[in-house]
Amino acid sequence: MEIGSLGDVIFKVSEEEIKTLSGLKWSGSATVQNHARHMGLEKAEFTGTNLDKITFSVTVSRYFGTKDPMEDIAALLGYEREGKILLFTIGEHKYGRYRWLITSHSIDVKHYTKSGDIATAVISLTLSEYPRR
Repeated sequence: MEIGSLGDVIFKVSEEEIKTLSGLKWSGSATVQNHARHMGLEKAEFTGTNLDKITFSVTVSRYFGTKDPMEDIAALLGYEREGKILLFTIGEHKYGRYRWLITSHSIDVKHYTKSGDIATAVISLTLSEYPRR
């Protein structure tokens, strides 16, 4: 069963394959300008919001049904390097106000096959909100 996606990379749980997210954190902040006032307290002014960020990890493993973990790694790195604007969903929910960019990644390779191919890797991603113009 599909539980979500980032672009064409599908997160799922089934009898054949397990590819799920872990450690998802969604953060954002407001922009506030402080103005000095003569002989008084500063005056705070809300001027907008900063772009939201999402971080999470996904494990891809031959032991859990992923035929070639390098395909998912290559797809996600390609999205980052091309600056591709992506829809991010979990369940029926679209996250964010519009779309996302992958701004950084790290890959923790856990296991290799006897031929040296990646058998299991944990891909950690940071997404930055990409607002509608």
